[in-house]
Amino acid sequence: TNESCEDLSTKQYIFLKKRIYHKSIWYFIFDYAACHMIRVLSIFVIITTLFCQGKVLAQPGQQHPSGAFITINLNNGNHSICGGIPYFGFGYAFFITSDAVILEWYVNDVRRDSMYIRTIFDNRKFKVDSLKAGDSIYCIMTFAWGYNFEKIKSNTIFMTEGSMEPPEVHIAVASTTVCQGSEVTFDPVLGPYNTSIRFTWTVDGIEVQSGSKPQLITRDLKDGAKIELRWTVNACGGGTAYDDAEPIIMKVKPQIHPSIKVTTPFSTVCENTMTTFTAKAEDMGSNAAYVWRINGVEAGTNSAVFSTSTLKDGDKVSCLLKTDTVTYCSIQPADTVTIRTVKTPPATIAIAASADAICEGTPVTFSAQTANEGSGASYQWMVNGVKTADTTKTFTSAKLKNGDAVHSVLKTKNACSVSPEIASNTIAIKVNPLPQVILVSKDTTVMAGSVLQLRANALANTSLYRWGPETYLVSPQSLATNTRPLPAGIINFMFEATSDAGCVLKKGVHVTVIQPLRMPNAFTPNGDGLNDVFRIPPHSDIDLEEFAVFDRWGNRVFQTKDPSKGWDGSYNKATIGGTYVYLVRGKNSAQKEITVKGTVTLIR
Repeated sequence: TNESCEDLSTKQYIFLKKRIYHKSIWYFIFDYAACHMIRVLSIFVIITTLFCQGKVLAQPGQQHPSGAFITINLNNGNHSICGGIPYFGFGYAFFITSDAVILEWYVNDVRRDSMYIRTIFDNRKFKVDSLKAGDSIYCIMTFAWGYNFEKIKSNTIFMTEGSMEPPEVHIAVASTTVCQGSEVTFDPVLGPYNTSIRFTWTVDGIEVQSGSKPQLITRDLKDGAKIELRWTVNACGGGTAYDDAEPIIMKVKPQIHPSIKVTTPFSTVCENTMTTFTAKAEDMGSNAAYVWRINGVEAGTNSAVFSTSTLKDGDKVSCLLKTDTVTYCSIQPADTVTIRTVKTPPATIAIAASADAICEGTPVTFSAQTANEGSGASYQWMVNGVKTADTTKTFTSAKLKNGDAVHSVLKTKNACSVSPEIASNTIAIKVNPLPQVILVSKDTTVMAGSVLQLRANALANTSLYRWGPETYLVSPQSLATNTRPLPAGIINFMFEATSDAGCVLKKGVHVTVIQPLRMPNAFTPNGDGLNDVFRIPPHSDIDLEEFAVFDRWGNRVFQTKDPSKGWDGSYNKATIGGTYVYLVRGKNSAQKEITVKGTVTLIR
């Protein structure tokens, strides 16, 4: 036949596969004969498969697209040669596939054995002997996939040289003192043992990592953390052994984030004037120190405040916050201020008053004249050394007493001033007293036509006096005077006294002049502004309780309790002319009940 070996084996396998899995009716008929033929063909398939090398599709230890997979192991994972003694044992294959397979075992890339596995219960154990350190072992599995044969390779085992000595391990770390939150790496330092199985790390008795990864990397340590390591290895000849490293105690320093800010009242100063700098530090921990420098040269003392009068134009004043790096993890921040020096005349202030002498209670205004005060200047006015609420260039007061001393303090930002606060000159105001007068007469109410006596007593500091208004007075230039008969109304009598210094005092007497109640008998509500309202005449002697108007049928067309209000001749709308009845009730100044009834004529 011209068919290749691989083609022939494939066809035979296809026949077997159809016989085993499909079992059509024709194969049942010839089952007995076919069974013997299958056995022969099965042997043929094995032989041709062994000698026909197909392509290995899957990478070692990986899964084939069909789902097939294979891995091997020796003596439960012990791959070490003990003390140079040749190795004897068995290799075991674990695989996944849906069909019969052929396993080929290789030692150092030389095929040492092959076996046909029909079911998962068949023996797949491979006897190995005389292995040496460095030998390699792997297995190739051949299986059917569709109408083709596929091959996949298992993992490769390399034999290592074991040791009869017990394992020994130590922990290595860059430093046992670290900063809180920083990354710390712990490495195992291993003894002469090369069959590692597991590294188990614990922190403060709690397991944090276990497996083949030797290194522990963490950021979660606390001060005093106890780091422990157990190294577990394959014992030579089977089993495991372990060693516990000497624990490490870590010192974890807290992290702080200090900051510092240097300020000074003036960034521009006058030459040779004392300038003060203040450092404000935050989150600096304990035992921090201040290091002041001028142009990089240390100056001053360990203090948050630094003063100097030796600065030159452009000097840089800095402060370094020196934190306690033994106790804390931190930076050492610094801040710098650049100073300008100038030669400027100092600021000045002088004040003047609107009057040198005033009468008691008279307002007086003070104004400030300044020079070289600079921008942003402010003023503080003082009376007898006590601050007032005024902070502008002017100050006005009507409450000064004789001898009160007034001055102003200029608060300047002129760096060349001797002081940021400059006091002005002081002005003592002469305040002349007012005349001392007592009014004997009091506010009163009298009937129209009455005559009153007005009287005042001058106690001191009075040279001139008079009463007013003179129209109602008999002797206005006297301390005591009678009035003329008074008309109804309200009259304010004023007594005026003048001192020798020209200071005037005025006091008044309020007189209400009332008249008997006399109601008008007619009114003309035509809108001409004359006699348009029927009302109680002003200054009538009555404390009104009721004022009402009725028409001829007894209907009330108007009512009020306010003596200043009256009837305008309407009742919902304009009423007709004619006679109406009115009623007035109340009390007079003697508290006597008054009731007045009468008629009034409305003229249209």
